Amino acid sequence: MADEQVRGTTRRDFLAWVSGGLVFLGVLFNGVPFIGALVIRSASAKKGKFVPIGRTATLNVGEPTSLTFDDAQQDAYLHQTVSRSVWAVKKASGEIVVFSPICPHLGCSAAWETKNKRFLCPCHTSIWTVDGKLVSGPSPRDLDILPSKVVAGVLMVEWQQFKAAIPEKILIG
Repeated sequence: MADEQVRGTTRRDFLAWVSGGLVFLGVLFNGVPFIGALVIRSASAKKGKFVPIGRTATLNVGEPTSLTFDDAQQDAYLHQTVSRSVWAVKKASGEIVVFSPICPHLGCSAAWETKNKRFLCPCHTSIWTVDGKLVSGPSPRDLDILPSKVVAGVLMVEWQQFKAAIPEKILIG
């Protein structure tokens, strides 16, 4: 035993250091991307991501227009593009309101009925005015308004989704 202490590092010590180093590299290799994904996700969740959905000049006053756009999403390692649609309504004042097409009742798609001048959920017959106010049906609330802004004549929207079947407007995710 005294000879081993004099000689310095033993074979057992060397293997322990190598094993510990390999474990450290494995944790580092797998842990850094995981922590990075958490930090990026929490940072992107704090700031809104507005995407262009169309020119304001194409919108008619008082007439809802369905606009479709691609929404790039990142969830940890997964990157995907999801096609979304919204209802944009230009008011007489020039203000533009953007509604989510998702029915607050059970998540069906609300559609605009030009003939009756109302939004209708064909699944459960909830009805809303052109301003998104609930008229009748099982929906627990008005249509959900999405954050939007106009930049150089282009309508920008931030996609958000809310919990269905409850009277409160609670953001998912």
